[in-house]
Amino acid sequence: MRYLAPIAILGLAVGLAIPGASAAEDPRMPDSITRRDGSRIRQITVTEATTEHVTYRPHRERDADTETIPFRDVQEIGWGDARHFAQAVRAVEEGEWERALNILERGVEPEPRDFWYQPYRAVIHGRILLETGQAEESLEKFDVVLDEHPNSFYVLEAIQTKARAHRVLGQHEQAVEAYQRMTDYGPLWELVGLEGQAEVHLSSDNKDEAVAIYERLVEDIGQTLRDPGDLEHDIDQVSNIYQRALVGKGQALVDLGRAEDAARWIDNVEDRITERANRLGLYMALGDLHFEHGRNADDEAEKKLHLKKSVLSYMRIYILYPEASKERPKAMFGAATASVEIGDSTARSRARRLYRELIENYPDSDVVDDARTGLRELGG
Repeated sequence: MRYLAPIAILGLAVGLAIPGASAAEDPRMPDSITRRDGSRIRQITVTEATTEHVTYRPHRERDADTETIPFRDVQEIGWGDARHFAQAVRAVEEGEWERALNILERGVEPEPRDFWYQPYRAVIHGRILLETGQAEESLEKFDVVLDEHPNSFYVLEAIQTKARAHRVLGQHEQAVEAYQRMTDYGPLWELVGLEGQAEVHLSSDNKDEAVAIYERLVEDIGQTLRDPGDLEHDIDQVSNIYQRALVGKGQALVDLGRAEDAARWIDNVEDRITERANRLGLYMALGDLHFEHGRNADDEAEKKLHLKKSVLSYMRIYILYPEASKERPKAMFGAATASVEIGDSTARSRARRLYRELIENYPDSDVVDDARTGLRELGG
């Protein structure tokens, strides 16, 4: 089993620092850095580079102390096309994906025997392709890392982003298989891989399997939180996975139509969900749960009670999470739809306002077309 220590890569996923892997083993590693101010650092070996920093030491001195400079201070690293690479990465940091792709594809592809630079470039190229709507093409870049550089710094980022590309393409089985590869990289990454598999199942028709995986995560991590062992230094990340699993099981039960089971589960675990981002997921699950209860209730008073609780849960996201550009429009749509079901003039007025705001502020949302339909049905 391979155990890997995580480092930040691109601020997008995770990268790897592999014990025993030395940049000095690769004769094509860069031997100089040019800063943006024109100053040049020569005769060095770069031991680590991310979009946040570059770490280096004197050339051929493996025991020498390393130094680190911010990546954004780097104009060029001593590879043939590193100028394009650095420019593309800066475009990524600015969210300019098309520009990043144009810049990167002007560069020369590195030779396959380049241990460090080729997988780094490939995983960034794949990410850019995925963000520019070329998910199928991105898979080839991630496979370069997984097939030719299985022990590189960037294999876990390649696995995670490859799984995401499969999800975009609707290839759920392949996405699950990608996450299953993470089992080999130690106990933390096994948990990350299991969570990824559960998310794939939750977004497909295999929600029973999502429930089973979330239950396994809750049980296994519950024991880990009591006795961290090897995961002591990763306990914050483990705790977040645990909280997301608590929410995920509740959401899966709601999606399966098991409203009573979901209600009991959420009531039992709500106090354990303390992290802000995870409570957002809890509010979404509660909104969905009460909406299902209300829509299926026979008693009119019970129906309105649950629908009002649904609106309240969705509106918590609307009010408390203005930065949540993916979840907030869904919550607005949920609150508007529940308000329509309530049916009185105040609720219908709230629905119109939410639909209009959603259409204006989130024109690229997955629910914007449904919001337009809802607004038309309310008379505009």
